Amino acid sequence: MIKELENFGFTEKEARIYVILTSERELSAPKIASLLNIDRRTVYDAINFLFHKGYISRKKVQGREIFSALHPDYIVKDFSDRIENFKKIIPVLLKPKETENLYQEINILYGLKAINLLITRAIKSKSEVFLMGRGGYLLEQLGKSKSQFIPKLNSLNWKMIQTNDYRKVHKKRDFIPKEIRYLPENIKLDIAYIVFDNNLYFFTKKKEIQLVEIIDKGFAQTFKTYFNLLWNIAKN
Repeated sequence: MIKELENFGFTEKEARIYVILTSERELSAPKIASLLNIDRRTVYDAINFLFHKGYISRKKVQGREIFSALHPDYIVKDFSDRIENFKKIIPVLLKPKETENLYQEINILYGLKAINLLITRAIKSKSEVFLMGRGGYLLEQLGKSKSQFIPKLNSLNWKMIQTNDYRKVHKKRDFIPKEIRYLPENIKLDIAYIVFDNNLYFFTKKKEIQLVEIIDKGFAQTFKTYFNLLWNIAKN
């Protein structure tokens, strides 16, 4: 019973005092201290808390303060009222704040876990994904592991711009974007990027998979703009 009351915000001593008052009906602070073997100062502090919460009442009998517990139903109603009041402010708490536009996070991610994180976030976002490629180098990095990612990649709503190197291997790839265009033949890229929502990922050209993740609305919007500009000059 004490543990249950602690779950409702009572301290262990407050819970013990409330329980003994419900069973003994009316007690003075010294009597409570004696029965529970708690020092009087602690008892008075706990009683003040319980009284101001409205869980116990007090009266004077022959100059002594006597305390009694309110019916437990009162506590149930009190918590029910608080829950209902909290429900009313949930929409306000969840309302996007202007400061969210200033949120920024930068991470360096490695290996297959990095790719899995990227894909998971892209799937969850359900938004269009823009890929500025560099000839399919990522699929080479994935090696034999690519088979576990291809179905998820194909489930995304992709638009892809690639260098001309990708033409040679495009038809051999299991990864098929919704739309793909190619940059002029003389353009080669060492860095690729993927952008969706407020998420931007740069792929470094290292043997191991390494991503630079930037979660920032400004960065994401800027690189979406770059993508759209290049999309207009790229060819099918």
